[in-house]
Amino acid sequence: MSQFLYWLKPSGVDREIIDEGHQLLVELTGRLIAALSLNVPRENLSDILQELIDATKNHFQKEEEIMEMAKYPDFKDHKEQHDTILGEFLRIGAMLRAEEEPVTQALSVCLKDQLMTHLVEEDPKYSKHLAEIREKLALLFGGMPCGNGAKTAIGL
Repeated sequence: MSQFLYWLKPSGVDREIIDEGHQLLVELTGRLIAALSLNVPRENLSDILQELIDATKNHFQKEEEIMEMAKYPDFKDHKEQHDTILGEFLRIGAMLRAEEEPVTQALSVCLKDQLMTHLVEEDPKYSKHLAEIREKLALLFGGMPCGNGAKTAIGL
């Protein structure tokens, strides 16, 4: 299968664990788009979608933990977006299992208009908040990194 999406670190979120999650989501989305374009059997689509759902749940949980710890002011709205995306994936998964039509269109819209847009447009917003917190902590501690390496005392 050819690659339809490439990881270019578009999120602007400079946390390794979050960027790794974004990379996995982009790779799984690319696999799913490729499978859709090749008209693979629904069972295979369902398996790939479930893998994407699991990875998305895991990724969103990690993001939400970081945002809560950092007291991100738009946490509630961001979490609602996560819930909407996951809800749509689950709805489409049920459509696939029930062999309802048109799954391809619904999945394409969800992947492009919800998940990818969220990663590219929404996640950089909380990245800016995290960067501001790190900057304040660096000033507080005399510009010296806290903990190990360049991490701050609260791990942001």
